[in-house]
Amino acid sequence: CGGKKPYKLERPSRNVNYSDLISELKRLLQHSHFAVKSRSMKALAMLAEGAGEGLYPNLKPLLLPIVESFKDKKLTAAVTGCIDAFFGNIVGFGHLMEKEDGIVICMNDKTQKNAFVRKSALSYLKRCVERSDKAGPRGSFSPENALEIAKLCVLKTTDSDATVRTEASSLLKAMMNHHDNEISNATIQVTRDLETSNPRLFKTLNAPGASISPSSPGRGQSTGTGKQLSNRGPSRPSNLPKSPRKATKNISVTAKRSTSVRPKSKLSSPKASSSSMTNSSNDFNVPPDEDSPELEDALSYLSSLNIPNWDAAEDEDGILLGLKSTEWKMRRDAINQLREFSGNEIAKSEFEKYPENVLVVVREHTKQFKDSNFNIVKAAIELFLAVFDSYEMHSVPLQFWITRCATRIAVEKISDKKFSMTALPLLTRLCEVQTPETIVILSIEVIESIKSPLPHEGLLSWTT
Repeated sequence: CGGKKPYKLERPSRNVNYSDLISELKRLLQHSHFAVKSRSMKALAMLAEGAGEGLYPNLKPLLLPIVESFKDKKLTAAVTGCIDAFFGNIVGFGHLMEKEDGIVICMNDKTQKNAFVRKSALSYLKRCVERSDKAGPRGSFSPENALEIAKLCVLKTTDSDATVRTEASSLLKAMMNHHDNEISNATIQVTRDLETSNPRLFKTLNAPGASISPSSPGRGQSTGTGKQLSNRGPSRPSNLPKSPRKATKNISVTAKRSTSVRPKSKLSSPKASSSSMTNSSNDFNVPPDEDSPELEDALSYLSSLNIPNWDAAEDEDGILLGLKSTEWKMRRDAINQLREFSGNEIAKSEFEKYPENVLVVVREHTKQFKDSNFNIVKAAIELFLAVFDSYEMHSVPLQFWITRCATRIAVEKISDKKFSMTALPLLTRLCEVQTPETIVILSIEVIESIKSPLPHEGLLSWTT
């Protein structure tokens, strides 16, 4: 009914009353099914964007309950889209920071025990800061707002959860680097207190080009926090060769140095096999596949995004049933539908979670991307290329497990004529979303296990 974006709805007036509609949508937010809640939030977002600040009395009271809905991970995408639509159209920074009913209430670790809610509220504030110039009429960002938010962030750097502390530090860094000097200076003024209370963080924040790396919680942690992306490239392990030219000569020497010489890494996989790839990955301190999301979590997350045809029947181009089909054409078409959805605004806004979750699901149904049917593998490569756009758009590096999987496919297929139009572009694209040095190292790791000379020749041609 609202039409296409940008929504153009009638402004509230004596003859145009949205109260009954909003009351009904508010009631549906309490529904037991997440899909109903998601649709309700989508409708509220449309009202916020289409009717604007005239709906402030009706929609502002809903902001806090919607933010607290981050407790349900199936609603992550819906909540994010809804509250993002509220900012600038319904609320501004002053409303967000109100002590009585602002989102600051969600950040108190004594009253809000769910760390993911606290972290997500800070992430929302950061998005508001970054898009304040392009937000609606209530999106203005003043030095006074910056001062208040900076004080909150400094307080949250002592939060009991590491991911919340990281998000608070990241928000501080974003405001310190703001293009408005008054906002930047106001933030820097507040962070000076960290020089004595937290000198390590103070040094990180003020280092030129420094970025904040998240501390990922352990897999058994009960906070429900998701795995975060680092804003910088992978740290250079001490046992890596200094240049790609020396890598070929030194890699065998490094591999011979067993882990007995080195303290046992926390990232070591308990399921490590004797294959050369697994051993090499551990020698280079590359996190194992256990760092990727669980399949059940990935399926639950994707089902919450309202992907077209996700739960449809197999003969109606259903994606989930298509992936499980024994017919290769069904599986290929399902992967292609996911690739097309990767260009959707929802998928792009979920760049921290969508790419790795969709790849986990596809990996499960393509025999770890080693399917014998080249059409399936080709479709998987095209999906890799599609999700890489999100990483490049937001200037964040690719996760290691995705990097390793994509590099292996590209190197193994580099000399295969059937993959001549996809393997090389995949390898080159990897260097744009991850450090080229990392891709070279992992490529050497893969090529050493291949006896055929053709892939060796193909990789040498690519590097030169």
